[in-house]
Amino acid sequence: MQLLERDGQTQSELLDSVGLDHSTVSKSLRRMESAGLLARMADDADKRVWRVRLTRLGHAMGPRIASMWTKL
Repeated sequence: MQLLERDGQTQSELLDSVGLDHSTVSKSLRRMESAGLLARMADDADKRVWRVRLTRLGHAMGPRIASMWTKL
């Protein structure tokens, strides 16, 4: 949901926005990347910073995720 609202966040920004510990977020991002939902890439200005962007498949999941979130 965080990436649907603001794609291209840094991993640190995602950590802050979801309020979970680093290992949980890192594992989730790894799984989502393996599933083809997102890609992690180095920032253009600072190669030490990684940005997380949704893939086409990740964006396509948006309506389904929004629906599930509404039901919760």
